[in-house]
Amino acid sequence: MPDKPLTILHTSDWHLGHTLMGRRRHDDFAHFLDWLDGAITEHGVDVLLVSGDIFDSSIPSNDAQSLYYDFLTKVWRAGVCRHVVVIAGNHDSPSLLNAPASLLKALNIHVVGCMTERIADEVIVLHKPELVVGAIPYLRERDIRIIGDNESAEDKEKQLIASTRDHIRAVCAEALAQRDKLATKPPMVVMGHLYSSGSSVADGDGDGTRKLYVGSLVEIGADAYSAGCDYVALGHIHVPQAVGGKDHIRYSGSPLPMGFHEDAQQKGVNLIRFAPERSIEQLPVPQFRRILSITGDRENLLSQVAALAKSGDRVWLEIIYDSTEPMGDLRDQLNKAVAGSHTEILCTKTARGQFHALNADVPGESLEDLTPEEVFNRCLDSHDVPAAARPTLIAAYNEILQSRQEADTLAVEGVEA
Repeated sequence: MPDKPLTILHTSDWHLGHTLMGRRRHDDFAHFLDWLDGAITEHGVDVLLVSGDIFDSSIPSNDAQSLYYDFLTKVWRAGVCRHVVVIAGNHDSPSLLNAPASLLKALNIHVVGCMTERIADEVIVLHKPELVVGAIPYLRERDIRIIGDNESAEDKEKQLIASTRDHIRAVCAEALAQRDKLATKPPMVVMGHLYSSGSSVADGDGDGTRKLYVGSLVEIGADAYSAGCDYVALGHIHVPQAVGGKDHIRYSGSPLPMGFHEDAQQKGVNLIRFAPERSIEQLPVPQFRRILSITGDRENLLSQVAALAKSGDRVWLEIIYDSTEPMGDLRDQLNKAVAGSHTEILCTKTARGQFHALNADVPGESLEDLTPEEVFNRCLDSHDVPAAARPTLIAAYNEILQSRQEADTLAVEGVEA
């Protein structure tokens, strides 16, 4: 009987705790994790790789943390998957992920929450089955960049790119060195959470994806990874894809849609087998709930909504009214069309960008319903800022958001910013 091939499952960007228009998504996440647990058993997965953004916030709720730890417990108890490797993403708190790392390691669950002082600590050699993993977490600017006096934006960008590439190459080199010490020369994979050159993100505002260093143009090319890597398991971009024309350098994408504009994407996880040749397969994730945006005039919208309500699917809807005619009682008609169904209308907009909440408990718009990016875009619209001037302003605004996010993480972790 031939030996079972080494089987790896790559996933990322769970964003446990994520809410949409104020709606909790606990059931959606629980459904995915139950499916993932079953997929691990069905496909005989030996090693599970989770490439960052386990949580949606650096201060996840108790419910979100329970989902994470209950899932790890189920995987360990099942005894099929021999190892789990988890790295932090930009949404995660490094200290929160690292806190139980020593305990989890005893269960063959390996966690790397932040860049380490020793490169060797980001290289994990697994046995039974044998695999070498370069586990590179999200690299925060404070970890890899020395701030100079009077440096320009261009200087900052160059240093960020150079430092990130140097760190990736150092981890790759250490992983290859560790593999060379093993008589069997097992496969070597590298994990990362960053923005890669040439990767695409979802259209629209609902993707929730930001570049590695928001506000700059820092992108890391596929050539940063050693030619000796057998697979590169990336996180951060929600669209599943190969990078730089390299089939083995991949984003698994988020397993759940994070916004209204991701419905057209086939969400999944990547299954990699070495038998001994490498094969890569995307396993589609069944969606517990569709998150959908539809556009049209009155007649078209009513027809689409009625069909969705009749389908019986769980659906959260964004409605975009595209007509020069007044909306009139359209909202009442749409609410009647979905009454008693699993379809719920969360919000409606006109094609010109006006927003109306459709929840009866929310008669008007509230900041809770908007992302910071949407608020800023509204501000640009209200001041008639020309399109040519917007990229620079948006980049500066996003950099401020990123700085505040990292400052909040530092505060949570008791570090002086």
